[in-house]
Amino acid sequence: MPVHTDQQTAKHGLRSMSDFAAASLKNQHRANSAKKEESAKLQHRLTSVRKRIDQAYMDKMDATISAEFWQRMTAEWQMGERQILLPMQGLGP
Repeated sequence: MPVHTDQQTAKHGLRSMSDFAAASLKNQHRANSAKKEESAKLQHRLTSVRKRIDQAYMDKMDATISAEFWQRMTAEWQMGERQILLPMQGLGP
């Protein structure tokens, strides 16, 4: 078994700490990238739902859809909106 001097042990320890720090930063970067990607996907879905609600409202105002259809679909879209907002809140800023 090789005998290490204090200086060799210190160099190895610094190298190990440096490797650990680098790996930790890489993992943190991956996690942040995944978080941003998920947030972008959720934001896209939210925008789509809100556009549907806005368009349906215009259709309701133009009397191209019935009030009953408007109410039913609005309830569904609002539920979908909440289902998107909850995970977005969990992702944080």
